[in-house]
Amino acid sequence: MSESPTMFYCGCHRDSGHYLWTDDEASSSTFWKLQPWGYAIDGELQPFARDGFHVPNGAARFTQAHGWSALSWWDNSIDDRPGSHSTFVVEGTYSAEEVLAMARARFPWVLARFKYEIVLGGGDK
Repeated sequence: MSESPTMFYCGCHRDSGHYLWTDDEASSSTFWKLQPWGYAIDGELQPFARDGFHVPNGAARFTQAHGWSALSWWDNSIDDRPGSHSTFVVEGTYSAEEVLAMARARFPWVLARFKYEIVLGGGDK
């Protein structure tokens, strides 16, 4: 059986504040350097607001860079401050649907709290 690819979740877990997490709920500042976006995954991968201000929870954007795939959306399920998001990054070239399926399988403790649909194309960037 092949090993699962490296995957991180960037967002809130239990409390406000965006950190980078592994699927075993570990967090470390060194994880930021292991994926190509660095600290930009915290607030720069989400879609722009179409009206310049309001972006609904679940409005998502998918992107790839340097052999990694990222799916990111606006999320105020824990932190109600503007700019709060959930982002999954995985090493390898995958589709948005594949990244979301991996996230559901490996990070059920994150996905279980969402009461909204995750929709690609919720903004422009």
